[in-house]
Amino acid sequence: LEVAVRVEPELAQLGLSAVEVELSWSSQIPSDPAIDRTLLLNDDSFEERFTLTHRPAQPIAYRVRSLPDPERTQASSQTTDWLEAAGGSIQISARRLFPPRQITVIANAIDFDWLDHGELVFSAPNELDHSLRLDAQTLSADLFLPAAGDLPVQVSCRWQGRPGEPSWTGPPRPVEDDLLILDSPFGASVRLLV
Repeated sequence: LEVAVRVEPELAQLGLSAVEVELSWSSQIPSDPAIDRTLLLNDDSFEERFTLTHRPAQPIAYRVRSLPDPERTQASSQTTDWLEAAGGSIQISARRLFPPRQITVIANAIDFDWLDHGELVFSAPNELDHSLRLDAQTLSADLFLPAAGDLPVQVSCRWQGRPGEPSWTGPPRPVEDDLLILDSPFGASVRLLV
């Protein structure tokens, strides 16, 4: 049996340095199987092939362990449950097994005539703090959090006024969705007489 194990070569983009794949074909799943082979796959070496001289009586089972890049995230390693391979081809999508999170930030009703810029700092469990800057030239931005998954994300905003104009720093608040629309930081303090 020819066995091919391949990971999508986007691990660096996902904040992973590699994935470790453990294979078992000589014992029963879901009991604790014996590990028959372990592979280390990364973006440079994303596929490995080998031959089993006898077709195993049990289906080939595998589990995947993520190896996070410490320069991109503070996340610890995660391991999937045992999965069964269909035949001898195992296609691994780290994006599906260890989902990242992407947040789009849009400056909506913000008057950059008197505001110079906004500095947004995002924090989440297992993540390094990330910051984005919005100004008159950059009204939207995407933030990619490789290990955030569905964990809570907080954002704090600091709006810097132009010379002679006020500045404002807001308290951290949760990011409820993957789309964050920002309005004027002084909206609550404006009174309008018609």
